[in-house]
Amino acid sequence: MLPQYERYSINVNGHYTFDPRAEVFWETKYVYGEWESDGGGFNFTDLLYGAPDNPFLPEALRPFIDEANGVGFVGPGGLYMSRDSDDWGDNTTTTERETYRLVGGLRGAFEETGIDYEISANYGKFNRNVIDRNDMIADRFFAAIDAVTDPATGEAVCRSDLDPTAYPRTTPFDIFSFVGGGVRSSCVH
Repeated sequence: MLPQYERYSINVNGHYTFDPRAEVFWETKYVYGEWESDGGGFNFTDLLYGAPDNPFLPEALRPFIDEANGVGFVGPGGLYMSRDSDDWGDNTTTTERETYRLVGGLRGAFEETGIDYEISANYGKFNRNVIDRNDMIADRFFAAIDAVTDPATGEAVCRSDLDPTAYPRTTPFDIFSFVGGGVRSSCVH
């Protein structure tokens, strides 16, 4: 239920009094953490759209398409299908975090005036590295399943390779939207 988490933390603090009224001090810190989390299944593969002109659409399903009316299991002139997403692999994210912090300074008191002082400098750095595995790039995925036959070559290609303004159907719930109404990139890149 909880992700595996490794964390290491080192703190080294100190001071050195070189005069009864003054001392130097330092603080150092290093923290490293790494954990993996499971993103769960890929539920976006429910009700994927298959256009009537998709060359990969099996012949056994073609009788269920009513291109003129868009009825039955269909979206506008095509089919909505579901597929098992187990072949995508684990949807796992690894996160690594590192924190460095250094503080150094001088502090003391002016006995004659009763004023305390502290002068210090601080340096810190935080790094985070996130590795998403098997994460879907939505515009490319939906462009890839929106295949058509290239009239020039007779080969199956993405519709967006022939028409860069083509907007691929996603799901009947239209939970994915793409900037500018079309795909942002070709499916083959």
